[in-house]
Amino acid sequence: MSVKAGLNLDRTGLVFSVDAFDIGYSTPAIGCGLFNGAPSVRCQVSGATLPFINNVKLANRSYFTAFAIDYPEGNYGGSAASRQGITPGYNVLSGSKLSSFGRALNYFIYNYDSSSWVWSVTYDTYAYSTEVDRFVADYHRNKGLYPNSVHIVAGSHRDSNHSSAEYAVLRELGAPNNVDSIIGFSSPEWILVGKPGLGPGRAYGWVFQNYETNPDQVAHINFGLPIKPTGGFEFNASSAWMQVSAANNPLHNLNSAYTLLGWCKQSDGVGPHHTVLATQLTYRWGAKLMSYYHGGIGWWVANSDSSSDYLLGGDGIVGQGWKMLAGTRSASGYLKLYVDGQLVNQAQGPTGLTRTGDADASYIGADYHSYGQGIGYNGEIGLTQAWNRELSAGEISKIYESTRSRFDSL
Repeated sequence: MSVKAGLNLDRTGLVFSVDAFDIGYSTPAIGCGLFNGAPSVRCQVSGATLPFINNVKLANRSYFTAFAIDYPEGNYGGSAASRQGITPGYNVLSGSKLSSFGRALNYFIYNYDSSSWVWSVTYDTYAYSTEVDRFVADYHRNKGLYPNSVHIVAGSHRDSNHSSAEYAVLRELGAPNNVDSIIGFSSPEWILVGKPGLGPGRAYGWVFQNYETNPDQVAHINFGLPIKPTGGFEFNASSAWMQVSAANNPLHNLNSAYTLLGWCKQSDGVGPHHTVLATQLTYRWGAKLMSYYHGGIGWWVANSDSSSDYLLGGDGIVGQGWKMLAGTRSASGYLKLYVDGQLVNQAQGPTGLTRTGDADASYIGADYHSYGQGIGYNGEIGLTQAWNRELSAGEISKIYESTRSRFDSL
């Protein structure tokens, strides 16, 4: 469910919504991070951002690592030295390259219609200004030949000559509007991932001289293909999560009546807990919606002074594919747990307000047992929501029925 359009539901009290399928708004089109300047996942309601931590990325994509390096390429980037080009794999510094970047403007096209790379050309814009014209002509021909494609363009090894026509092409592919002032010198290192028609500032991915080692000489980006909804956020089961920072955290006001909801695919049960959404990680603080709790599932809620908590459990969902979990709390502390829109357990929980801490972050895919200890979420998480009110059984069923089609085919 995108909060911008979709099911007819009273959205009063919806304070948090992160949707892996909302490509381009809630979820960065490149589907990953692990490079300086990487875009973050964004809450559809509040705009709060969640960076990709460690190996979290969108599932069911082929990932690539790209470096652009100044000459001599072996002298810059530390462990990334001589890695100029595109290499299959997520944030890798070794392995056979798909292709090396040559001197000095490099242009690649991945065609969705054939599921293949169909163009790989290097233009010597260091030595010849006419090579810029050749690139522009090739681009305008290729966008007609391959209308359903992704274009990767990179300046590496002294991309010296430029033109207004080239800048117009880059803007059409999504480069910043001031791309001419950014790369308009003799040795810029930059990488652009986009497609015709995106327009200025709307690239899938754009980096300029951003690597942690020798940033003035090295650009680095990771990206996944195809750039379209392919599944949920995939966690690698070891210190991978997404974090809502403490500042302006929309989950900090959930202390009376509220609902946590999440679509998840629990792969296995390594470790004691696997948590879809946690308003706090501190023991006996906040609320935690767990897709694995010692074999079952759990809806764990603490009281206001952290002296007690209550766990509402249900049958396990390991290996059962995509499931939608929801936990509700009434103002009086009555708890309900739902799976796929159906109530599976209910009981009276702590009657005091749920304890929250304004200095703490909230998390997708992290738990106090696993946070920073090398035991993370194992599976995928597709949609997470938090409501500052108790959703009714009918509302939860409506959300399930209106979102299940996207997961049935995965």
